[in-house]
Amino acid sequence: MAIELKQYTGQTVTAQDDAIMNDQFYGLNGVIAGCNLQFISVNVVNIEGGWGIIKGRLFKITETTLKCMLPDDNGVGIVKIKMDLLNKDDPVEILSEAIAGDVYPDLEQDEVCNYDNGIYEIELARYTASAVAITDFKQTFEILENKSIQGLLEQIKAVSQEMAKRATITKAVLAAGATSITINDDRITTDSALSFYTSIYRVNPTDAIVVNGSVTLTFDTQDADMEVGVRVDA
Repeated sequence: MAIELKQYTGQTVTAQDDAIMNDQFYGLNGVIAGCNLQFISVNVVNIEGGWGIIKGRLFKITETTLKCMLPDDNGVGIVKIKMDLLNKDDPVEILSEAIAGDVYPDLEQDEVCNYDNGIYEIELARYTASAVAITDFKQTFEILENKSIQGLLEQIKAVSQEMAKRATITKAVLAAGATSITINDDRITTDSALSFYTSIYRVNPTDAIVVNGSVTLTFDTQDADMEVGVRVDA
């Protein structure tokens, strides 16, 4: 089939399916709890247990120690988490990278790794070091706050409120024999897109005069009272 519904009775939802959906929805990469790093001695750091997320995939760290790589000469290094989706045995690991000089190693971040089984790395810490020991160590990550979800929820709420406002129809009654009616609504402007409704089938206004805050509709003479409604579409 050209199209397949994933969340459906009898379907199998894979880790890749979940990751793609989560990444699109959350859009967050980093630590969500714990994972604090502390320099111990020489080139050894302690990593606290914790949780994080990379491209929609949750990871868990059990407290451990890491021997950081040292440069051949005075240089700098990083501690990072590497997710490699081609590595079926160990798709995620904590490791370090060090180089001589003062330019920190780049992170590999394949934004479409969930689709092409690529690599995505996040940084946990930076350090300076000689060829024999770390001389300065600094944790660089911040705990993720769910700002993107909160922002998304606020956007959804705002859109819902706006749609509810737009769905509201302002009504009035055109008395039998009358040919025009003015309907007041603060949302109406001269730039508004308006829809008109009547309680008598196939009776529509013959003219509409719009000013800020109201619209005046003209109809052919009717033999009975008729309810008239106006909706502000945009």
